[in-house]
Amino acid sequence: MIRPNDDAERGVRLWRPEGTPPPEPEETTMTERPAPDWTLAQLYKRRLREVEMQSLSPKTVKIVDRTVGYWVEATGDPPLEQLDERHTAKFVKYLQKQKGRMPRTKMARNTVRKHCTHLDRLLRLAGPRAACRDAVTKRGLFGLDPDDGLPRDAPAVKGRPPVQRREPNPFELAEVEIWLAHCDMASAPNLPGLPTGDWWRAIVLFAWNTGLRIETILELRWKWIESRGGRPTLVIPAGSYKGRRHGLALPLSTAALAAIEPLRKLGFQRIFPWPHTESHLHRVRRTMLRLAGLPEHRQLGFHALRAGVATNLAAVDPSLAQQVLGHTNVATTWGHYVGSKVVAEALEKLPQPKG
Repeated sequence: MIRPNDDAERGVRLWRPEGTPPPEPEETTMTERPAPDWTLAQLYKRRLREVEMQSLSPKTVKIVDRTVGYWVEATGDPPLEQLDERHTAKFVKYLQKQKGRMPRTKMARNTVRKHCTHLDRLLRLAGPRAACRDAVTKRGLFGLDPDDGLPRDAPAVKGRPPVQRREPNPFELAEVEIWLAHCDMASAPNLPGLPTGDWWRAIVLFAWNTGLRIETILELRWKWIESRGGRPTLVIPAGSYKGRRHGLALPLSTAALAAIEPLRKLGFQRIFPWPHTESHLHRVRRTMLRLAGLPEHRQLGFHALRAGVATNLAAVDPSLAQQVLGHTNVATTWGHYVGSKVVAEALEKLPQPKG
């Protein structure tokens, strides 16, 4: 099921899993105390979504929304005081049976793990070890243990699949140049005063020169560009950047500024107005790359642009790649974004002993 977002400028639509959606809770106030007879969906909608999800990006909150939707479909959403590991096991099995993005596939292991991680966090926020600010919630909402009379712990989410590591697959510079040369083949967006090809050249060049995720790029506002230390800097607030409690301040290069300058005359608040769904953007991109003649296995997405930025920066200074991509852990940068050619080229330069 697709339900429209309230963002009329982009016309974004949010996807909701098929099946019965979580029941809409009755009107409540933040002063109402959570109780063991609340369900997890009720606790999430009445309290946790507003209080505990503030530090997450909008996209992550939407993913947690899906997690709660899957929980309701898999378990029926029983009261918290009745929950045990049988319910969490049913949830994991339900996810593993869901359809994947591609035909005749199941939900990816990493996606299953992601939803399990979100569920585990929600359960712990309702349990004795919770970090929730509410004193009643800290005492636990899973009822009392019949043996010792103490609050029951949050049910564990077992059976999570291990992380499935994938070899980073960055765009090569020559492939980006081919993409840029065929941007005029794009069918959307049709914005007054700007050729469609110019819009695509701007977003590809900007992504290549910033390393930002596509969902972040589509949220960017002109007012977020400030002057810091005499240099134009893109200041992204925390709610619009994944995994950053304090947002991200990214200096903009001359090439990045030149890429977006043609879009300034459009007069939109967003730098890259896109009056369609994000999925349609990817359909247009795939069609464009196919018409450009790139092999099917090289018709990559914006994630590959981000990986290309990381790979090129890591060859200069690994810490630069981590900083530009906004990762708190360098292992994330190297494990998911930096292409193996950086390591291969470094090994080729290794001095060899005589003998």
